[in-house]
Amino acid sequence: HSWQAVACGGTTIGRKGMLLAADILAASAWDLIKSPALLEQAKVDFKRRLGESGYRPLMEKDQKPPLEYRLPARRNSSGE
Repeated sequence: HSWQAVACGGTTIGRKGMLLAADILAASAWDLIKSPALLEQAKVDFKRRLGESGYRPLMEKDQKPPLEYRLPARRNSSGE
């Protein structure tokens, strides 16, 4: 996220925007759960939009996510 997006996160308008986005995502998920035909249509559309390029995740299947990237570097017992 940009610093502008982060700065808005703690404001009233930022909170309203986040709640609206959450409502839309939840409603979309509900529509897909309740309508198998809609889900199938979405899958077909997704494959059509990908075309021949396909989809390749940024992380390999056996790669673990870097969950500790924000932790400070630890020093060993000698202070290094």
